[in-house]
Amino acid sequence: MKKHTKTLKAKEPIRLRFRELANGNKSIHLDCYTDGKRQYEFLKLYLIPERTPQDKEKNAETLRLAKAIQAQKIVELQNEAHGFNISGGKRGKANLIDFIDKIMTTKRGTTKRNYINLSSHLTEYAAGKIIMFKQIDNDFVSGFIKYLKTAKNRCYKNSNKTISNNTQGLYYILFATVMKLATKEDYLKKNPIDHLRATDKPQQTETETLFLNIEELQQLINAKCGNENVKNAFIFSCYCGLRISDIKGLKWENIHTDKKQTSIYLKQQKTQAQNYIPLSVEALQYLPQKGISNTIFDLPTLPTINNALNKWSKTAGINKHLTFHVARHTHATLLLTLGADIYTVSKLLGHKKVTTTQIYAKIIDEKKRAAVNLIPKF
Repeated sequence: MKKHTKTLKAKEPIRLRFRELANGNKSIHLDCYTDGKRQYEFLKLYLIPERTPQDKEKNAETLRLAKAIQAQKIVELQNEAHGFNISGGKRGKANLIDFIDKIMTTKRGTTKRNYINLSSHLTEYAAGKIIMFKQIDNDFVSGFIKYLKTAKNRCYKNSNKTISNNTQGLYYILFATVMKLATKEDYLKKNPIDHLRATDKPQQTETETLFLNIEELQQLINAKCGNENVKNAFIFSCYCGLRISDIKGLKWENIHTDKKQTSIYLKQQKTQAQNYIPLSVEALQYLPQKGISNTIFDLPTLPTINNALNKWSKTAGINKHLTFHVARHTHATLLLTLGADIYTVSKLLGHKKVTTTQIYAKIIDEKKRAAVNLIPKF
């Protein structure tokens, strides 16, 4: 006997449906069932009672049109499921990480690095899966915010340290910017960020600006560091105020000596603005001997740098969390403490606005108030 096997026919995700109207016509609509959700789309097409051959021919034409629309919708749905944008195919793959990569082509320095970190955290949140725009809804956004609260800080190897509240806030702001652009460019029908209440969003708080005073800087200079290149680069930054991105990219061709004054001429990676920084005798002491490489400081990865800095600070007996930005803060506060005007300090730091430099002026004012309050009563 022949065995008859029953062939299971896969359900169509989009079906034609008909609805009888009071006037005898039938309204045609699409029944769309995807991702466990059902939606209806009315085509404004109607079948009429077939009283004449012409009526029958007209209905056949209407039905052909409805089936063509159905077929097109199925193709669009399949394209979307396999990572292709459904808006005429103009944008190619419509997934979130590719879209962020496109944004990053216009970014430089720290901003670009922050977008790279955002992309990494989104990939980790999605467990390595491709994030299609159709998946991004209110639940996705809420879940990502929840993930950020326990996300690991990649700057510290073999550590369970999580990212700070301010870093959570930074990544949320970048994510919100991405969502706004994606909505504007029709990757999203509506911005899923819009549903959030202010209390749902990660909040950034004003943090203490860490810097070293003259005594602490001297302690570090006297203390031994596990990586001498890191030590020299950090103290050099204390004397010139360069960011870590600029320190790592600093080349001998950026150093010029004219009329006994040695200076740095470079384009800052963060702002892409040209800057000129005269170097003091103290700063020059921490420049290494010129070798074969055109790069001045041979530095390891950022996590390795941060680990070396904090081991060094403990050796020096300084209870402060060191980063290269602390060196930049130290440079600014030292100059202001020693009497430099805020406009000059702003230019040396490469700030576009003096208002950015005012945070350091506030620190100095607080130090002055504290000093005055040390005077005893007589």
